[in-house]
Amino acid sequence: MHFTEEQIKDLFKLKHTLASKLEKNMNENKLLEKNLEIIDMIIKEGSFIKASSLVDHTNKSEKLSSFSNYSIQINSNKNGMLIANAHITSDKISIVLEKNVSLDVNVPPFKSFFINRIIAGMKKTDIKDGVSDENKMINCNIVDDKSTLRNITITNYRRKERVNEIVNTITWSLSRMLENSN
Repeated sequence: MHFTEEQIKDLFKLKHTLASKLEKNMNENKLLEKNLEIIDMIIKEGSFIKASSLVDHTNKSEKLSSFSNYSIQINSNKNGMLIANAHITSDKISIVLEKNVSLDVNVPPFKSFFINRIIAGMKKTDIKDGVSDENKMINCNIVDDKSTLRNITITNYRRKERVNEIVNTITWSLSRMLENSN
């Protein structure tokens, strides 16, 4: 096939136009990718908000008397082994460890995470919310037998949304304690 000089000039112009458009599209794609990365970052940061902070706190004094009593099994995250049972009522959460589970209260992350971060954090929130009476603040009572954890009782949790946070964090803590004990 033989092309005229005019056709070759036209093909050269077309090639230049296509190359310019391609470069422009590549720059636009890079810009779009950067924008998507920024949006992803914002979404990730926004999605790590505690569920309790999304709840409408205008009804903080909601009565829990209609809150039914129920139990939740606490299983190891790793192997599904039954570690404890959480018994939830309107005024307390009792976490009773299984007889065959032997966990030392000093094994991390029980005190460092569950007690000093989760429960202490809820206590700070109570203070911030104006609860000044120590008997009305969230309280955690630990029963151990020669430092072997047997029972955890949490009273004055006052808000239903705290139940999930307590159960989830104690599940994680007990699972990690089992791993750290072995």
